[in-house]
Amino acid sequence: AVVSTQSTGMNQQVIADKRQVTVTIIVMTIVYIVFNIPPIITLIMYEVGYIDPRINDLFRFDEFSYYNNFQEIYCVGLNAIVNPIIYFVFMPTFRKHILKIFRSVTCKT
Repeated sequence: AVVSTQSTGMNQQVIADKRQVTVTIIVMTIVYIVFNIPPIITLIMYEVGYIDPRINDLFRFDEFSYYNNFQEIYCVGLNAIVNPIIYFVFMPTFRKHILKIFRSVTCKT
């Protein structure tokens, strides 16, 4: 059977696109885990007793939950900041459209 070079090239592009999406999803998952593990570990350490309850005096919070919520918000905020950067690095289509938007906004005469 004869396989056309056009369909072979198209199949290779599809495979490359799928690989790129897979790598992006893996990176996004790792980043999500890295940014969301610290509040969970801190909460577990507090509940188990590894963190002294007097930490409330140090941070001047009424309850430890305020500290943990602050940490959680901080980590989630960093995750939200990093996500578009990851998309920009790993997804050429996303990069192309973002650059197009910035050029249209900044290059108006």
